[in-house]
Amino acid sequence: MENALFFFPDISGFTSFVTSTERIHSSHLITELLESVLAENELNLELREVEGDAIFFLRTGAPPSVSELLAQVKRMFLAFHTHLQIIERDNVCQCGACRNASNLTLKFIAHYGTVETTTIAGQRKVTGSDVILAHRLLKSGIPEREYLVFPESYPSSIDSTAESAWAQWQEFETEFEHFGRLRLRYLSCSPLLREVPEVASIPDPTPRGRAKNVRMHIEAPLLLVHAVLIDPESKKAYTPGLKDSVTPTPINRVNSTHTCVFEDFEVHFVTRQNTVQKESITYKETADISAGFSFIADYRLREVEGGTDVLLRVFPQSGEQIGSGGVPAVLRRMKARVLQFAALRGTKSGLQRFKDYCEELAQTEEGRSYRRGDTAG
Repeated sequence: MENALFFFPDISGFTSFVTSTERIHSSHLITELLESVLAENELNLELREVEGDAIFFLRTGAPPSVSELLAQVKRMFLAFHTHLQIIERDNVCQCGACRNASNLTLKFIAHYGTVETTTIAGQRKVTGSDVILAHRLLKSGIPEREYLVFPESYPSSIDSTAESAWAQWQEFETEFEHFGRLRLRYLSCSPLLREVPEVASIPDPTPRGRAKNVRMHIEAPLLLVHAVLIDPESKKAYTPGLKDSVTPTPINRVNSTHTCVFEDFEVHFVTRQNTVQKESITYKETADISAGFSFIADYRLREVEGGTDVLLRVFPQSGEQIGSGGVPAVLRRMKARVLQFAALRGTKSGLQRFKDYCEELAQTEEGRSYRRGDTAG
């Protein structure tokens, strides 16, 4: 038996979700955010376990001072909210999990007590009443969304540095079965939100110049059409000749990449922008074809009665990006136009298949959940 600090950063804010996409994405978002918190471990805390939306840290030996705890909390809190800003800025997906990630909050629980270590089925586990109490403190009922809390019995006093922290210390009393009434001290973390650095905005990638346009009406909800459009895996269901779609990341965000593999060539896509308004969504991606043609696809989706209107504008990239080495400018422009028309012809065929797939999906139970107001949020 030895003395130890129990420390929990705990994420809150996600509710239950309807679609499989929401469940997968919520899990990935939590993992990302927990990793951003883990990266700021300055107290040499031992990671014992990831418990759902919380991290269970342990440190044996003497307790850190309250000032040291505050410094650790501040680092983790700012990292968490900075990463939330990046997620919000780069968000493309409109599922309930991705749209509501900015509502997530972070609280911290600290407790100092005794711990025993046992081996169960080859795994080292920590046990003891203080381990149980530390977990109970995750549900203490503190009247704040983001805070640091620890029992009044914490062995390090609130010194002058900790006393002048970013907020005023508060006391709270609660009761737990088998532990009786406990007096707690807590500090709101909300004032720290003023110190979260702003992340840089993303420039509009659409070039000037004439675009080739394709228009189509799809009898499916706007959010469903958008979800299919941004999902690289779905391309296998409606893209003729597609052998594989290689995606290194599970969530499509700005600057995410994926590669569509065909028999004789590949197309490398990069997501560039996603703008959501009340009844419309604009989605832009660049495509670099191994055959030597690059373009920007600018999708404009608009919600209308009975479904979604789609406008696709195709912009060829600048001549320097179309195999320009030693080729006169006039020939580069001619090549761009020929390839643009070829891409547009293939795009029209692909969009018809895209329309058919969306309309078929809209008749399923999961497809119906994409109607506005039905996705979790």
